[in-house]
Amino acid sequence: PKRAYDQLEDVGQFVPGYKDAATRMRQAYDEARPRIALLPFANQTDLPGLSKELADQGYAKLSREVSAPDFRFTELLSRDQVYALVPILMLEEMNRKEAIRLGRELDVDRVVVGRLYAMRASTNTGTHSQTVFHKVVEKDDKGAARERYVESTLDILARDREVHLRYEYQVLDVADGTIVASAADQAGAEAHVIYTSVSVPGECADYSLAPPDLKKSDPDRAKRIEEDWKDRCGEWTLPEVLERARKERQRSGRRPDFWSEPHHQSSTRPVFVEDVPPEKELALSGLEPIWKKVLHTLREVDAREP
Repeated sequence: PKRAYDQLEDVGQFVPGYKDAATRMRQAYDEARPRIALLPFANQTDLPGLSKELADQGYAKLSREVSAPDFRFTELLSRDQVYALVPILMLEEMNRKEAIRLGRELDVDRVVVGRLYAMRASTNTGTHSQTVFHKVVEKDDKGAARERYVESTLDILARDREVHLRYEYQVLDVADGTIVASAADQAGAEAHVIYTSVSVPGECADYSLAPPDLKKSDPDRAKRIEEDWKDRCGEWTLPEVLERARKERQRSGRRPDFWSEPHHQSSTRPVFVEDVPPEKELALSGLEPIWKKVLHTLREVDAREP
């Protein structure tokens, strides 16, 4: 039918209105175009509600992409049409048999089903006391400027959270239950944050991890101090952390704009915030690339003859 549709379309271009070409073209299109429903994936993780939120994410992304000209013969059923029929209790436990039954009730030709499983999550929290030095410029009795370094302590909170899980999905033919296409992979996301509520006096640029005298007298110790700082705070410099703490003292809690930070998944540049996102939010972020795969699969199916 897809080949017939293209040839009949050519007929109309060469001889407009030729016999029953237009009627046959519509018939070919109806046979070539499958109606597809995306069903919530079975949730075999410890994160309740993950299936529904992932399905919402999928419909938001796929509904914008599954259209002409890339998809000439695919009709994606809307989210509201699917949710109107799928019982809430089944959103987390969709299996293949139920998916085919629902597909028939939805009057679609194919359904996309899958499962989320083998989730692993870990969270690490540590508070570190960091010795810092504040450069103070004073004048002596003769009015000459003299530098001295005042030692103080800065508490740095560091948190890390990782979530990893596996997923698989199939495109099933509702008529006979055969697998039209399938894929499986693993997904995950990481979050690294640092935070301090300390507000220091003076210019933040006047603070350092090691004063010049220490760098001269004991360069190895000064190097170890800087390496320890880098292990905890990544590419952040001490003045940058102090400046951010001064500006964002009211932004302690988990920031809603966490994922807008360009380096949120990198331990080399942690996000400055007090807490990491919850496990479900990390899982959804890690699963987001799944829809590119589903889109690729549907595009391949769209090009095949039924």
